[in-house]
Amino acid sequence: MLGKAMLTYDELRTCLSTVQATINDRPLTTITEDGEDLIPLTPAMFLHPTRHSHFPEGQVIGADELRGTYRRMRVIQTKLQSRFRTEYLAHLIQKGKEKGSRPLQVGDIVMIGADNVKRFQWPMGRVLELIPGRDGKVRVVKAQTPHDYGLVRGSNGTYILKTVKKGRILTRPLQRVYPLEISGKEEIPVSEEVRKLAVQIHDERTATDMQDELATEDDRQKEVKTKRGRNLKPVARYGQWISHLSLQV
Repeated sequence: MLGKAMLTYDELRTCLSTVQATINDRPLTTITEDGEDLIPLTPAMFLHPTRHSHFPEGQVIGADELRGTYRRMRVIQTKLQSRFRTEYLAHLIQKGKEKGSRPLQVGDIVMIGADNVKRFQWPMGRVLELIPGRDGKVRVVKAQTPHDYGLVRGSNGTYILKTVKKGRILTRPLQRVYPLEISGKEEIPVSEEVRKLAVQIHDERTATDMQDELATEDDRQKEVKTKRGRNLKPVARYGQWISHLSLQV
């Protein structure tokens, strides 16, 4: 991506931050299992839960001495975006008879290809139906988009992305849908160390809560005395009187 570009330390840090933000913002799966909620789950959500990881777009700099640096950084960022779209998004689906490729299933989240927008802007959809051909193999997929997306076949055979009514179900060939890294029905593998750590944290929190409850109860039972040494009785609440009377009855 950089090639023979000679960057300063700050420029290199900016470029690497762009690379990091782009990689961590790739869609893995969806947050919920709702058919109409197709918000992508990205690695950046685990790193920065309260904010998005989108790298801020640069603005045109008015100073003449900074325009050259700005253009050079834009060229590097454009190359990064191009490589991310071609080397990652274009290879989400495994074509051919490659080993290790998982078959597409109903409920999987896919990216629906279109010819008039870039791969990074392709809409996401949930697979509703797999339509097999005469040979029994799946050839066509029906997917539902989350928002106002629709595909219209142009005069030259290309698919154009247009705005249609909400909940549009699209019928697309299998070659033009690209599943994400993690299936909606796939269980994310967790190592044994992580499981043990989760159990340990849960036990520690339970023990801490029990200690807090006991300490609160002890504080309630402690005798409170006035300056002259008289014991103060705790105030009986209405609920405590009701429970006390019910026990006597």
